[in-house]
Amino acid sequence: MDTPKKITEEQMYEALAEAFRQDPEQSILWQLTQKTRDPLKPVNEREGRRIHPLMFAFGILALIVIGTFIYFGVYNP
Repeated sequence: MDTPKKITEEQMYEALAEAFRQDPEQSILWQLTQKTRDPLKPVNEREGRRIHPLMFAFGILALIVIGTFIYFGVYNP
């Protein structure tokens, strides 16, 4: 068996850019927006994109955790 050929970081970036340049639906940003949209109702009444409910819940939870950390870490009552 042949060992895999080693490539540099620049060559990897070029290869990824070429792969994503061929098809706009394969871009990382497009894939991210498709994965985070609401699966049942992806657009609202004004044709705006709706975020996935779990992503919204995780965002709220993260804000609560960060707020608690700041409150008890900085103010230390």
